[in-house]
Amino acid sequence: MVPQNSLLGLPEELLHLVADALLHKHLPSALRLRQASTALRGRLAAVRAAAEARRLRWVPELTDTDLNAISDEGRRLTMMGYDNILSWAAGPLLPTAGRVSFSVRIEESNENRGGLVIGVCNEAGTCAWGLRPYDGKLFRHSRTADGQLIDAPPPEGWSCGGVTQVMVDEAGQPANLNGRATGAVIEVIVDHSEGSLAFRVNGKLSPALRGFPKGAPLRPWARLAGFLGDKVRFAKAY
Repeated sequence: MVPQNSLLGLPEELLHLVADALLHKHLPSALRLRQASTALRGRLAAVRAAAEARRLRWVPELTDTDLNAISDEGRRLTMMGYDNILSWAAGPLLPTAGRVSFSVRIEESNENRGGLVIGVCNEAGTCAWGLRPYDGKLFRHSRTADGQLIDAPPPEGWSCGGVTQVMVDEAGQPANLNGRATGAVIEVIVDHSEGSLAFRVNGKLSPALRGFPKGAPLRPWARLAGFLGDKVRFAKAY
């Protein structure tokens, strides 16, 4: 560990370069650096602002708040609507370079079936791609800017990503979480250099599609499947 006095003696520009590198590599370490002393908290105020911009939370403006309740500092999403009504929720913009991932835990699922969809959507929140644990398939959904669900192709230059089997077992046969969805952790992985989307379900990696424009702005996204009490939560705050 670098002694605190050594950090305090760094020129302002170099200190911020260190903090920026930590933000890119391991955000919690950047926050710990800022909290090391009162002097560093003052000099690295921008670190907190940058970290807050990357905090994972469901954004009310892009979420059907008449159907979903947002709680736990924005990290938890709970279905409050009627049965068989599909909802829509989106989070903050993700980084647009390198390999980006976030994880969502299924806290409650009707009859343990996993009839919800977790993935990413475009910046406008009008087109989304996600994994349905119930059958292990990739789905794409679209809606208008005012929230009306529509049957439409993806924006020009984006991958179609229709209904395809993503989850498979060791023998290459279709797999799913039907009957064991509650408690599962779905990691969503975007590789901007490849323009690809993949999922890691309870530790097992499942490639899903390629064809996203490189550096395309994306958001975390979920659709709860219309069952009162279904609940998901970002597994980590950042």
